[in-house]
Amino acid sequence: MPVYARAGVTWVWLVEPAARSLEVFHLNGRKRYEQEQGFSDGEMVRALPFDAIVLELAALREGVARDEGART
Repeated sequence: MPVYARAGVTWVWLVEPAARSLEVFHLNGRKRYEQEQGFSDGEMVRALPFDAIVLELAALREGVARDEGART
């Protein structure tokens, strides 16, 4: 994520399909990412900075699986 930090990207979501998780990181004043939130499969997610929207974590994973199937 150092490239994102140098570019000033303030929020990063890491979706791990195999682990069925989502981690949300925020760029602090020292230009380092700190984990703000973590979610597991089956959870309804309100992930920063888009916490006004409720997402189903399983739906994010399914979207990745569809994309991977399209490559074969």
